[in-house]
Amino acid sequence: MNDFDTFRHEAEAAVRVALQWFLLAVPMGLLCGFLGTLFHLAVEHATELRAAQPWLLFLLPVAGLLINALYKVTKCEGVGTNNVLRAVQSGEPVSILLVPAIFLGTVLTHLCGGSAGREGAALQMGGSIGWNLGTLLRLKDHDRRTATISGMAAFFSALFGTPLAAACFAMMVEDVGLTFTSAFVPAFTSALLAYGCSLAFGIAPTHFALTAPELNVRTALLVIVLGVACAAVSRLFCYTLHFMEHTVPKVLPNPWVRVFAGGVLVIGFSYLFGVGRYNGAGMSVITAAVEHGQALPWDFVCKIFLTALTLSCGFKGGEVVPSFFVGATFGCVVGPLLGLPAGFAAAVGLVSIFCGATNALIPSILLGFELFSGAGLELIALGCGMIIMCMMMAKRYNFPKGEGVAKGEGIKVLLRGILPMMTLIIIMVGTGAGVFTATEASAIACVYTMFLSMVVFRSVKLRDVGGILKNSLKTLAIVMTLLATAKAFAYMMTELRIPAMITAALLSITSNKYVLMLIVNILLLLLGCFMDMAPLITIMTPILLPVVTNPAIGMDPVHFGVVMIFNLAVGLCTP
Repeated sequence: MNDFDTFRHEAEAAVRVALQWFLLAVPMGLLCGFLGTLFHLAVEHATELRAAQPWLLFLLPVAGLLINALYKVTKCEGVGTNNVLRAVQSGEPVSILLVPAIFLGTVLTHLCGGSAGREGAALQMGGSIGWNLGTLLRLKDHDRRTATISGMAAFFSALFGTPLAAACFAMMVEDVGLTFTSAFVPAFTSALLAYGCSLAFGIAPTHFALTAPELNVRTALLVIVLGVACAAVSRLFCYTLHFMEHTVPKVLPNPWVRVFAGGVLVIGFSYLFGVGRYNGAGMSVITAAVEHGQALPWDFVCKIFLTALTLSCGFKGGEVVPSFFVGATFGCVVGPLLGLPAGFAAAVGLVSIFCGATNALIPSILLGFELFSGAGLELIALGCGMIIMCMMMAKRYNFPKGEGVAKGEGIKVLLRGILPMMTLIIIMVGTGAGVFTATEASAIACVYTMFLSMVVFRSVKLRDVGGILKNSLKTLAIVMTLLATAKAFAYMMTELRIPAMITAALLSITSNKYVLMLIVNILLLLLGCFMDMAPLITIMTPILLPVVTNPAIGMDPVHFGVVMIFNLAVGLCTP
């Protein structure tokens, strides 16, 4: 056989493979596109109905029981996204009955207010369809796994309208990586067809209007800092999901009791945190954070907790949209403190925490490109890169972890800690919602902790109250004496116009705002080493506030307050 015959045979083989995958990708893309569109519309209408009828939230425990019954009837108990991923990795079979089970389970979860996403359901349904279609066509093991990836990509693309990110994400999720790079063409083809199908039904792709700052060294450094912070939040998000997933079934081993009790808890915490804000996927909050720069400081914590509680109790959905919520709200709050625009910082947080949660760098960057039309892509990619680098360095250098809890003690520690942690939630939610003032919040928190100490934990006896009040008055007397003296000293400084003289002296040294802020930071850090925070705040605020609000620096007073507290706290911890 000559070289031409060899080339001809290889070309014919390549054409056969291409035709095979094209013929498979077309029905896969159309089927998953149609079902993905139907799923998108069902979840969307369920969310709108819940918003119009808030009483549906009280049906969440009943919905949980129905989901449990549905999974029992379809024999899909315990089957989830991990089973689909194992089908890609090792060829493990996936039941086709998973499609109606996860479809209806996720719609019921969103209808009744569970805090969950939808992409987990998309991966499960797409993977189940792909695997079973490959089995029906009697494809080889490797080809059947490729079909599974194509189904996952198509369903993901129909939901989010991001075909390129969907194809790469389906290939690389769970470190499948380079083993299935050959699946890109059929996966991308299926994703494009599914995307076209969703457009044909009038579903607009997920897209956010974003204005990115200028790309320069300063902005890049700020994004690096934000990326490191996002790595910590991503770790918290994953750890909380993992911890609750393994702990809740141990506390409540009966699935019927677990899902009903979980529904009751979600209702309670929803009313405590704010009904509607953290229920469902939360796309309206994500849009407000990215496009309008609006988010509450505790949004990301509340969403992490409610999502972990919802999924660990047996409700259905996914973690990707909640990771969007967590990242967008965290970035929106932290970004302005660093000097980044709130909306852009929300976009960086959204993509970065998705990257940390999925451990998929390239799909995350492509997702950022498709969600924001390429705006600020370099800086978004930098944030994603910082997430991955932090994870790799922690693993490579074996960074120390906190002390573990003895086996069997974790559940007891969790249960003992829930009620005391409610003190923080009462203060934050109560003051944030305007239920009471900060002073009233402190009084309510004192009454609540006294109730826990005397009634729940019984660590304080009635005879101990007198001694506690006596010690509290001693401490209060010391603090009030310091504050009174500091107040008098600050008044004297102001009357003598010393702040104006200090401002003039500092401006005579330099007019560079960064140098001036460095001087102020060092001064606060040194003072914090020798004096308590309360008198220092009283003394230094009237002295330094005119300096930092001077047009030469132009610092926001709230930003200065954060800087002052941070420096004084670090100084206070210094021996």
